[in-house]
Amino acid sequence: TAETESYDGSTWTEVNNLLTGRREGGGVGTSTAALFIGGVISPYTNQLIVETWDGTSWTEETDIPVATRNGGAAGTQTAALYAGGYSTGFLATTDVWNGTTWTESNAINQPRMMMAAAGTTTAALMAGGEIPSGTPPLGYCKFTETYDGTSWSETNDLNTQRTQSGGSGNSAAFICYSGQIGSANNTVQSESFDGTSWTEVGDLATGRNEMGYGSQGTQTSTLATGGSTPGPTYYANTEVYADPVYTAKTVTVS
Repeated sequence: TAETESYDGSTWTEVNNLLTGRREGGGVGTSTAALFIGGVISPYTNQLIVETWDGTSWTEETDIPVATRNGGAAGTQTAALYAGGYSTGFLATTDVWNGTTWTESNAINQPRMMMAAAGTTTAALMAGGEIPSGTPPLGYCKFTETYDGTSWSETNDLNTQRTQSGGSGNSAAFICYSGQIGSANNTVQSESFDGTSWTEVGDLATGRNEMGYGSQGTQTSTLATGGSTPGPTYYANTEVYADPVYTAKTVTVS
């Protein structure tokens, strides 16, 4: 589909369509300045197409170098990266966008697709996903890597191997939620990363996968929208995650 919907914190509103309808692309940005990268047109024709959103309409931009789907996207409309994914095989490439052109950067350590990814072009993180092993089914993994603007470094793994999860935050503060953990199972589990290790946090009400391969908020304030479960069953519901933040106050007793 080419349909686009915008969320104002309470409700979803249909807005102008993408120029090219597709699925499994990478998305970053905000409701007034977004970037949509690659994707696939059925039956599995991978795309080079890149489109930007200005709050009103979509505009086609410079193509990504390799036609791909299911990669990890991070950044903003004018400063983004797209790593991994699937073309004629699993990819390890990283391409960086400066608002005009794409430049190849250092590859990820583990070729994979369908990972949770978010952050900036100098502080990105990707976690989980599928690797080219154990086919069928594909190998779901726990691998976590961070990007510092130059190269990717492996760090501590997720507690639970998973693919097609949602992700928000950056390399120092990230949340990975839901996703598929087996050929017929989804998880409601969420994990939070503090720059060193992963900790389980609040569960989703509905376990699902394929909620979008790009950032949808921050570690402490994010949303999970749509998605599916094996079968398939498709969802329209939205869940909002808000981690409580406590502020120290001075109390005067008289």
